[in-house]
Amino acid sequence: MGADIITIEAGDLLLGVRANEPEAERWLRDLYAPSVVEGEVTPPPNVSVALGEKEVVGRSMHLLYRGQTREVRTTSVGRVLRAVAAHLDSWLPALPGTTRLSARVLVGGNGAVLVDRHFDPAVVRAERRLRRVGFVQADVPSVDVDSETLDLVLRPPRVVPEPAAAARLDAVHPPGDDEVVLDGRRLPLLRILASKRPLEPGERDAAANDLVWLATGMGDHDRFSKADLDVVARLFANGLVDVRPNVSDVDLLDLVRR
Repeated sequence: MGADIITIEAGDLLLGVRANEPEAERWLRDLYAPSVVEGEVTPPPNVSVALGEKEVVGRSMHLLYRGQTREVRTTSVGRVLRAVAAHLDSWLPALPGTTRLSARVLVGGNGAVLVDRHFDPAVVRAERRLRRVGFVQADVPSVDVDSETLDLVLRPPRVVPEPAAAARLDAVHPPGDDEVVLDGRRLPLLRILASKRPLEPGERDAAANDLVWLATGMGDHDRFSKADLDVVARLFANGLVDVRPNVSDVDLLDLVRR
């Protein structure tokens, strides 16, 4: 993108946020002013914002990347800037008493569906049709599941935007009905759609291995505890996991309607 990197303090981490143009950088510096660190070693871009990168039917598209992975694609400047907080938070450890799963999160009126990132193309193709059947994709790269109740936790970001700047952003670029508020709500977990992966040499063909990959697949939290394994076993025992080798957008729409 060829822009300076803003250093943000998140817990005991220094994370880099890069913007592709001055408007995005101004907003980011205002929103995260309390957490901006000047004069330290510049970290790599953990999160990148690209405004107006692509034109679709005459409308500019705005993108957010976590590392090299595109996470958000939208025509709303506000949505992509508001999503930064959750993606910074994703580099921090899971909440106490939870297991983190790397998945797309589809929030509906009765709960949430988690979709393996391997099926991202289907989610992208189906996003508008999913909204028509009552499911909105949360702008998060991962989610924490309560170890006791197995509820999904819409964790509020721990890198908190400055309130006045956040209010200005909402006034100029209001939230739309395609945004999920991360307010700490706990939602029933309706289903997890996991990808069936080829076995590694010496690996036993156990269905739980596919969900374990979800809990270790982000790369930056690739540790897996006995408590996490217990959560995975209970998710399978409760019939919440559907393991499939492939899923199309049509399959996805059919699955969330069930």
